[in-house]
Amino acid sequence: MKRFQLVLILVLFSVAPLASAEEEKRPKELKTSVVTQVTGKKALAQGLPDGRLFVDAQAFAAWWEQAGQDTEDLPEIDFEKMFISVEPRDAADPNRVRWGAMLDDKGEVEVVGMSTLMGYEPSDLVTLTFLAVPREDVKGLVRWEYGVDEDGKRVREKRVYELTPAEDVGE
Repeated sequence: MKRFQLVLILVLFSVAPLASAEEEKRPKELKTSVVTQVTGKKALAQGLPDGRLFVDAQAFAAWWEQAGQDTEDLPEIDFEKMFISVEPRDAADPNRVRWGAMLDDKGEVEVVGMSTLMGYEPSDLVTLTFLAVPREDVKGLVRWEYGVDEDGKRVREKRVYELTPAEDVGE
């Protein structure tokens, strides 16, 4: 019996480090918050910066004004602690979305949305959801670009948009 207990203890101690190593590789969930939503013609989304990403107040305010939004409605964001990820959806889409962000061990964050799946007729309007995402430990924002290769197959390509370090925001 003592020999069995000793073997069991040795097995448990040898497996424990493996479990913790796997745990470290798992993406970390970041808490996001919806700052605001803006609805307008689809051209509104075309004016967004590369990566649909705002890392400083000046760029955000400039886009907000260019989009014809009231400057009094401009949300206040602490860009030293957060950045803005913009997620476009068809304005007629009745589905609810729960937004989140996953940070991997390379410092790349991917914004994800879980949605209900009701059908709808597409419209000519877009709703832009502005999400505040914590900057801590984030080096870049992951976006997936979809297309068709030369053989006609659908492909997706990962693109990472680097974030300006928080200490450089506003300079």
